[in-house]
Amino acid sequence: MSLETFTIPGYRDIFTDQDESYEELIKDLDSETIITLCSMLNSELTCPEPLPEIQKRLIFLISKNFTYKQKYHLVETLSHFRITSSGIFQGGLIFRRYLLAMILKELNNYRTVSSQTSGPEKDYLFFKAYLKIIDEVNDSDLLKIDFSEIEKTNPLYIIWLCWKPILSQFELMEKGNMVFEMLKCACLLDFAKNYLPIYLKEYLNKFGFESPGQLLASFSSINRATELYRPMDDFRKYTLLNVNENSSAKHVKSQSITPEINGSLEFNDLKKSPLFYYTKRQSYIILDYYFARKKTFRSTYFELFHQTSLKPNNKSLQQKAFNKYSQEIGDLLETKCLKPIVTLLAKKDSDKMHFDDQSDGIPDGYVRIGRKIFLFEYKAYFFPENLVNELNFNKILQYFNDRFTKKKGIGQLKEQITKIFNSKFEFDNELKHLIESGRITIYPIITFNDYHFGLTGLTQYLDSEFNKIIPNEYHEKFAIMPLALINLETIMDMVLTDQSFSDLEEHLYSYNKFTSNIHHRLFNSPDNATLNTAFVGFDQYYHSKIASHPVSFEKTKIILNNLLELTGISMDELNKKM
Repeated sequence: MSLETFTIPGYRDIFTDQDESYEELIKDLDSETIITLCSMLNSELTCPEPLPEIQKRLIFLISKNFTYKQKYHLVETLSHFRITSSGIFQGGLIFRRYLLAMILKELNNYRTVSSQTSGPEKDYLFFKAYLKIIDEVNDSDLLKIDFSEIEKTNPLYIIWLCWKPILSQFELMEKGNMVFEMLKCACLLDFAKNYLPIYLKEYLNKFGFESPGQLLASFSSINRATELYRPMDDFRKYTLLNVNENSSAKHVKSQSITPEINGSLEFNDLKKSPLFYYTKRQSYIILDYYFARKKTFRSTYFELFHQTSLKPNNKSLQQKAFNKYSQEIGDLLETKCLKPIVTLLAKKDSDKMHFDDQSDGIPDGYVRIGRKIFLFEYKAYFFPENLVNELNFNKILQYFNDRFTKKKGIGQLKEQITKIFNSKFEFDNELKHLIESGRITIYPIITFNDYHFGLTGLTQYLDSEFNKIIPNEYHEKFAIMPLALINLETIMDMVLTDQSFSDLEEHLYSYNKFTSNIHHRLFNSPDNATLNTAFVGFDQYYHSKIASHPVSFEKTKIILNNLLELTGISMDELNKKM
């Protein structure tokens, strides 16, 4: 994940004197071939290698069968584009967003071709068609933005610039943490086994499973496939799932998307069904590794309600029933996920650790190390799909305000700091003495588990609102650090890589210093690239500048078992037949 903004050339930039349509270019290529090749390229983007090296290798693989003339033309036009784009082009052409758009286009216009073009010409036609997709996607982006929606004099104009151009594509930067997804899913299944057993059994029966543990095992096998890496191969991540004789066959098939001839499949359908049946190999191919990982919890959460009798037949009762179910699961995640992850990060370093005990004004998580206090408010919201492409900025703003301001989010953190100011946290016996004898440093943190809440500019907007409600006398008594929005998945990554609260503190300092420096640069020489970097969220910064390479699968299993133990969840119980 990169913080840099760069330009990607499309068909019009490479073939300036040609004007073929997408349909003309792919008329002799069947859909299965195109979808499979896009999936292979997409999987390579997840390799644990520097992005420039991946891009260089993929462009070589695509063009190695081009004729000399075709290769020469490509090299010359890319060199020219690098000059005309003022250095913003960094040589990359193959990106997830465009590959998924091409897959979706083929799934909606699925066809077989009796006599296909073969050899080098096929590769060249595929490449040109892919470049047409880049133009189509970029043109579509521009049409969605109404630059007259907000005046440049509006104080929120910069936030508008951060949100509107990027919101519809922001989730494509998300990778997904396998351990975190498995933990959330295990928590949900444990809850359903104890409190919704009839509906859980109904759901498991759809796949021929007899226990919740079998469902987890099926997800685990798909997750393992996304982790396979063969560094000596041309295609190092490409993996097929063969489950014909497997007990997971029905479950895997349920995640496979069905192509259509004149279809209306949308981007969300790829997220719901990230697998594709590859008939030539009689196996499943993973269209998008990150979507497949995210399904571990999301599909179980939504399908347990929508695909069982837990959902009332009476339409007038459905929303109320889902709201109740959603609230229960949100409360569950706050209880079961935040505590074990923060506990493992704290190790034995904390002087006092406390979690929500349902008392008024108590944080979801409280960790004190010496004179440093970390306050955690955990928000298990799901960002609504209908807001991803929302054209009205005020509706997006209202959504964030309703969930993170006033009495929620920053309002709760302000109330907690007030209690510290008045020495009202009775669970920490040493706090009053520490306040009276010196300065306390407070780190206010909102954690979440939906990637959209790490949106560019949201941290800065909420921090500005937070500062408005903090009395000056609090600042005189405490060193209150800038508000941080952190995906719990990011804290999970710190646990997986043996980090501690000292590391978290160092990362927050580094992040605030970085964004502050870029802000100075932005106001001296404003441009879009600097804007996005200046308002970057902590999670993007962490994964770009700090995060280590993925840890081994064996280590993730050990950490997951430790987390499950802390939550009180027994795999033996989940593996029992219902």
